Amino acid sequence: MEHSKETKDKIRQARLGRKFSNETKQKMSDSHRGKVHSEETKKKISESMKRKKESATIINPWSD
Repeated sequence: MEHSKETKDKIRQARLGRKFSNETKQKMSDSHRGKVHSEETKKKISESMKRKKESATIINPWSD
């Protein structure tokens, strides 16, 4: 079943800003523990991290 764009936006707005309890966060963490990424996924993650490092610049607003 596909949701329409409008329905997706309503779902997003309803969940936006939601705070999870510590218990829920622990359960989410446990559910992902031990997950093995495929080689393709590892490569995508690596490339993404490289782009983030390249684009990261430190801007000092108080400097002249």
